[in-house]
Amino acid sequence: MAAVPRRFSATHCSSSFRLCQGATCASIPLEISNYSSHISSKMPHTLYTDIEIAASPAQVWAVLLDFATYKNWNPFIVSVEGSAKEGAQLATCIRPPGGREMRFKPSVTVVEEGRAFEWLGSFGFRGIFDGRHRFELSETENGGTKFVQKEEFTGLLVWLIKNELNTKTKQGFQEMNEALKKRAEEAAKKA
Repeated sequence: MAAVPRRFSATHCSSSFRLCQGATCASIPLEISNYSSHISSKMPHTLYTDIEIAASPAQVWAVLLDFATYKNWNPFIVSVEGSAKEGAQLATCIRPPGGREMRFKPSVTVVEEGRAFEWLGSFGFRGIFDGRHRFELSETENGGTKFVQKEEFTGLLVWLIKNELNTKTKQGFQEMNEALKKRAEEAAKKA
């Protein structure tokens, strides 16, 4: 999931969700935020990146799901703790280029061995800022891998930070893709 910019802060109490930018704050009544999933689902924003890797999908999958080594090679998702099983909750830390580290606890929604891995994370309440982050692997004609990294963002805050998503977050995806390519291709040469 992408980072919510530092300039925003969010709190909640029993009757409202409070979003602040500097000294300016807005209270969103909980009865409105409870319907935010319905409202925001009509305005999703998707980031998409892909890269070709000269390693088999099995080799790329092995690197992608080796969470313990992320700190050694992944410049964007610097750590993931937990199990790659549907329904499991992960503890992730991302470092967007030029941004500060953000921690999230997404839930794993899809695990298709050697083909797809996906999680869903939220900021604050569900419907405020949600991200469905997906990794897809498919075999190319030459036995390599087409690796796709994409995320669909929904929620009330998406329109406020769309520019950061399109710049810093997308750059983070691209940097991770390049690092994954390098690591998987090095592993393929040793195999």
